Amino acid sequence: MKQQIFIGSSSETEHIAEMVKQKLQSEFECTTWKDHFFELNESIYKNLVKNSIGFSYAIFIGGADDEVWRLSQMVSKTGIRDNVYIEYGLYAGVLSPAHSFFIIDKRCSVATDLSGITLLYYADENDVAVCCEQIKNQIEQEEKISRIQLLPSTSLAIGYYENFLKQVCQAIYTLEVVEIEGIKYNVKDTFKRLHMVLPSDTLMDWKSWAEVYYRKNRLENIEVMLPLRYVGLKINVEKLKRENELHIIDVPQTLRSSFKAVDLVLEKACVGETDFSIRAKKREVYNFIRTIENLKKEDAFVDLILQIDEGI
Repeated sequence: MKQQIFIGSSSETEHIAEMVKQKLQSEFECTTWKDHFFELNESIYKNLVKNSIGFSYAIFIGGADDEVWRLSQMVSKTGIRDNVYIEYGLYAGVLSPAHSFFIIDKRCSVATDLSGITLLYYADENDVAVCCEQIKNQIEQEEKISRIQLLPSTSLAIGYYENFLKQVCQAIYTLEVVEIEGIKYNVKDTFKRLHMVLPSDTLMDWKSWAEVYYRKNRLENIEVMLPLRYVGLKINVEKLKRENELHIIDVPQTLRSSFKAVDLVLEKACVGETDFSIRAKKREVYNFIRTIENLKKEDAFVDLILQIDEGI
């Protein structure tokens, strides 16, 4: 999945926004405000707020668009369009400042509230190309970590990892016997692995999908004691019998909360999904997986396979 980038600008700096899009679109899916960004019959501000959840990063072009008078000193300065300031602040609040970039014309005076923030500046096309390279490098670093954002995928992934995946791996590591349909299996010396499977389609009912997936793959239930509770797990009995492998499979249901959050932010009041809501939900799945992978890198104890299943 390519990361989604929104590029905002005034109409006067639309050509700079297109230039940035051309520089980045080979690696990212870029959308400018001219790319049918605004839905009909809704205010511009409402569109900006709702659409923000569908992007991972945002870039704003601060052009030398306006002459700003400071009445207390009776002097004028070249300034950025106030709408662009509003949009930058909005997206920095939703996506985090680390995921929001400001490319500013060198002739502009910048609002004092942005003092101390490292910004990007341009005077010509070569400068814009340099700014784009810096942004690509920053995104590359950001992809190695996970940040808390408006929608809950990162928080859900942390909870799922710490309270389920990690505890299950620790529990099965010392597991010696499992009982399936009255038959006891010695698993003290078996190879043990946890397999997380996600459906590829955000439109379907994940709970129903998981039930069908478990049945199709003939998975059986076992109970394992975690530090504070027993949990039911699904295992592949045939693998246990044939290959002496304790293969536990889980289809996480926690992401359904993310999908509900997307519907709430988009004020969904209809049956069906728009292209934008689908994109926002796919982004939540991507963030969930990336957070799990980042956590796993720091914890060699967890032997976990991640898989997107194309169907059942």
